[in-house]
Amino acid sequence: MSRSDVSTEQYRPPYSLSAKDVKLRESAGNEFRIVYPAGTPAERLSESSFYATVAHLFQPYDELILIDTGRTIYSRYLVLQAGHGYCEVHKLYSNQLPALMCAVGERLPSNHKIVWTGPETGWSAIRCSDGIAIVTLAISQEACLQELLNHASLTK
Repeated sequence: MSRSDVSTEQYRPPYSLSAKDVKLRESAGNEFRIVYPAGTPAERLSESSFYATVAHLFQPYDELILIDTGRTIYSRYLVLQAGHGYCEVHKLYSNQLPALMCAVGERLPSNHKIVWTGPETGWSAIRCSDGIAIVTLAISQEACLQELLNHASLTK
């Protein structure tokens, strides 16, 4: 056997963790929920300047959960670097949320209200200015609203 056949390669022992590799959960890897203005372009969420005023709160490996005020987009970002005035993030996930159901009050004409008047009379639509009941005996708020919207006093 020649010397060239003998392996002189030395193997290092497996790497062990040290105290600097471990951090308490409360001081790192946090999740921040950020509600940002509706209509903000998706590209803006990846820009460092978007987080400039709050970047000092973040540490590397924190996660940012971003939701627009219109509740139409949900995104998750990972903080790669952060400091005073800058924050580098990486998009992990983004999803369009389904449209919100409109509440009855959002479609209710001004100067009107829908009230529960009892089990015998059900839901009623009342004009606030003079207190006259426009619709009575409706079985649900939605049915009362539809009847009110179709009423002759509101059609042009």
